[in-house]
Amino acid sequence: MDIELRNGDLFISQSGDIMLTDSIKQKIQVKILWILGEWKWNKEEGIDYFDYVLTKNPDIEMIEGIIREKIFEIEDVVDVIDIEIKIDAKNRRGSIFYTVSTDEETIRGEVEINGKLWFNR
Repeated sequence: MDIELRNGDLFISQSGDIMLTDSIKQKIQVKILWILGEWKWNKEEGIDYFDYVLTKNPDIEMIEGIIREKIFEIEDVVDVIDIEIKIDAKNRRGSIFYTVSTDEETIRGEVEINGKLWFNR
């Protein structure tokens, strides 16, 4: 179980309770947005966005492979059916579209990457 996130923030019910979820979609979003080295207890975890993604002329096939590997690390995912990456280099933005399957369902989702936010830290 994880703490439920909505729009990147903790979700707190109207009664003030923190909500729990076991959402594969949320796990994928967190895995994809995790920047290499940002978690102080495991600096090896995350995606190296600054060297491979947020660069001039990024290698889309390599990035798709990295994203695929990260999604496969999620316990309930049995297949990564499709990964599609669209990049808006001018605005330093991108979208990662994915389709995965578990034993119970097929999940489709999108994760938006905003490089401007990361570079302005």
